[in-house]
Amino acid sequence: MKLLAIRYTDETAASIKFYEALGLSLSVGSDGDSWVELSGDQSILALHTASGANYPKEGIELCFVADTALTEIQESLQAAGFDPGTIVKEDFGTSLRVIDPSGLALQINDR
Repeated sequence: MKLLAIRYTDETAASIKFYEALGLSLSVGSDGDSWVELSGDQSILALHTASGANYPKEGIELCFVADTALTEIQESLQAAGFDPGTIVKEDFGTSLRVIDPSGLALQINDR
């Protein structure tokens, strides 16, 4: 699995400028800049608009990009005694939403 950090912000344009100044390059954008990705040598930072009720109050979320089927990940979590989470379809694709033992919400995107 690859890690994708998601930063929720009300200042998308300023955040793009800030992270570009740190050396990241804008690589993916959506209409209206509700979702953009900035790439580094071996990293990706996604900026997502912090509007509505479905974003973490901490302003950051860990997201993984799966290298196996999301249903296999659910089965593995369940076999280990954890809640297998919920697979959801969103505008960008399909993801699995789970909660880690400390209560942090994680998103695992389909490959």
